[in-house]
Amino acid sequence: MDSREKWFRQGNYITGGLFVALGLFMSIYALTQYSYMDRYSLGPAFYPAWIGGFIVLLGLLIIYQNHKNRYLEQKKKVPTREAANRMALFVIMCILFLVVVNFLGMVISLILFLLAVNRMIAQNTWKRSIPMAVLTTLSIYLVFHVIFYINFPEGFLGF
Repeated sequence: MDSREKWFRQGNYITGGLFVALGLFMSIYALTQYSYMDRYSLGPAFYPAWIGGFIVLLGLLIIYQNHKNRYLEQKKKVPTREAANRMALFVIMCILFLVVVNFLGMVISLILFLLAVNRMIAQNTWKRSIPMAVLTTLSIYLVFHVIFYINFPEGFLGF
């Protein structure tokens, strides 16, 4: 291992450790200072606690991949022109989703977004893309709107 690889490896351990520390701090602070659930809804600590948990998992993943030398395999992979175009298309689709969500509403926008991603990025067939988009949107709607009472942007059709 040359000095450059050693430097990258140490940086990955430091980055992963900082992510773990930040996530733990975020979760612990939120859970000790604020309520997780209010009487009828989610409390102010709900989202920071979960986001902190995901940040901890991300930090642990970085440390694990670094420990298994997977960073060396990934470092050598340069995206092809086609992959770079797909990444750019995905970013454009995300921006377009954010622009139309207030006009079309969350449900319709999410179905259209997932259809577009499945067809253009993943290159799935219509037979596979339509059920996936509808079922994913339905699942998100049930979990966040019905169970957690989170309001979604409503479009001109009322949903």
